[in-house]
Amino acid sequence: TAADGDQVQINAALTAGSGKKVVLLAGTYTVDASVSVPNNTTLTGIGNGTLLTIPNSFNANLNVITNTDAATGTGVVIRDLVVDGNKANQASGDQIGVYLDDMGTLSTGVVGATIRDIVAKNLTRGGVNLFSSELTTISNITVLSIDSYAIDISGNSSNANKIVGNTVKDSNYGIFLGWGENNVVTNNILDSNDYGIYSSAYRSTISNNT
Repeated sequence: TAADGDQVQINAALTAGSGKKVVLLAGTYTVDASVSVPNNTTLTGIGNGTLLTIPNSFNANLNVITNTDAATGTGVVIRDLVVDGNKANQASGDQIGVYLDDMGTLSTGVVGATIRDIVAKNLTRGGVNLFSSELTTISNITVLSIDSYAIDISGNSSNANKIVGNTVKDSNYGIFLGWGENNVVTNNILDSNDYGIYSSAYRSTISNNT
């Protein structure tokens, strides 16, 4: 039935371990609702052996991993795991690997999130998307075969984020800066995307990308 996937146990662990680190050991975790990470909490796998995926014929919108506090988010870390959207077996729906909303506050120096050493692939909508988030770092991730936005920074207050050392392949928009200012995009590799880097943001630094 709906919303009874492995996210139930994962979210229970994240709630109990709020402010600490939750480790997903090797295995395949099938989710049919979001995994939600609280403030100041780390969700980590053990690398390619930790896989989160969406069931066949899910056919609905889903953010596989998101943040619990979508108003004053801070200190979320997501690392060392794989998100596979299983898009070949979806007929509809917008599925995003990691979607973070309202992380960090530049004016007060509150750090947003860190997303690193993950793989996001085979998703219908997005790989890693930040909305109205600040002081967030996306580094050393690999994003493959995304139908829309592989790495997306959008929303009115998406400022001072860093996208560093990532690899994006076979997607529509590789790195998309839809809004915000003072974002840094550097040392990324973009291969076989419809658009490599697209920016309509202000005062961004885009350098040393391939």
